[in-house]
Amino acid sequence: MRHRLQRSSPASRPRTRARERLALMAPIASVSTVHSTEERLRADRANVNEIIDLLDLCETGAPRVRLAAMQSCRSLFAEWAASRTLVLTLTTDDAEEGEAPRLAFRRWVLEQYRRFVAILRRMLQRTETPPGLRTPALDSLVQMAALEARHSPTAETAAASAFEAPRGAFAQLVAGLAHSARPQPKLLE
Repeated sequence: MRHRLQRSSPASRPRTRARERLALMAPIASVSTVHSTEERLRADRANVNEIIDLLDLCETGAPRVRLAAMQSCRSLFAEWAASRTLVLTLTTDDAEEGEAPRLAFRRWVLEQYRRFVAILRRMLQRTETPPGLRTPALDSLVQMAALEARHSPTAETAAASAFEAPRGAFAQLVAGLAHSARPQPKLLE
């Protein structure tokens, strides 16, 4: 089950609006809807739940839509890591008193990032993934591994952990390559 970030303010939108938006997006998903969703996510953090829509589109739909969703997610997560909206290594120092909502938000964003990395690994591994998506998935995993290394704390042990994290992009990249579908040799006729 995919969890949407719940807002505690009384002004938050009802969950039915998010469901209505997803229902509208599914049948008419196109590259332009992906780009408009990306722009809404860039413009206002209040729209962060829409990342789930993009992640869903990475897995389903026409190859062009899947590619656009993958590229949008990659760009958004890179931007969020640079702005510390996405914190790739949450520590106990992040749990300062009175910061519980911020920590919950960061954990939720990290969960969505990890889902994205897992989607990329599955795209690389599955034989039914169109060839035009496998190379961008590989490229995105490499970029996410670099992102994790770049945004890890500077201590040597922490920097090494970016490459050792079992749910990290580097581990998912290695697993994806190790278990990727191998092309079957053509039979001689």
